[in-house]
Amino acid sequence: MAERLSGTSAEESPEPQPSRSRRRYKATNMAFELMVEMVSILRREDYDGKKGPYTQANMRKNKIMSSVVTAFEHKFGTKRAKEQLRKRWSDLKSREPEQYWRIKKLLKKSKYLLCVLNEILNLHADPYAFHFYSIVHTDRSLYKT
Repeated sequence: MAERLSGTSAEESPEPQPSRSRRRYKATNMAFELMVEMVSILRREDYDGKKGPYTQANMRKNKIMSSVVTAFEHKFGTKRAKEQLRKRWSDLKSREPEQYWRIKKLLKKSKYLLCVLNEILNLHADPYAFHFYSIVHTDRSLYKT
């Protein structure tokens, strides 16, 4: 006990050994793409429960967070603990509202662009509809000037 307090023992390792009961992952900074993906999944699945009261809310949140972990492994090849992601989500909302706002704005814009892209692709499936669509939009551009 005295050797531990003094810290001068040569037998002590320079780094503290983590407990072996749980697997721990190194806490690293999260890339912006990872944050966008996390916010996208958590908002889509209504992680905060804003859309209604749910029975067994903790089990539901745990399942959603598990899906975020598996999505990170599949898309980015990174392993994150659920606790780390839970903490990051909380920090993002409470301590970094500007960045959360930027991510929400980006997701809204990408959702809009995806809808427009799907509309254009559907019009390409029917050549007559695409021809009509292009005529209408070129006429509108002429009237604006």
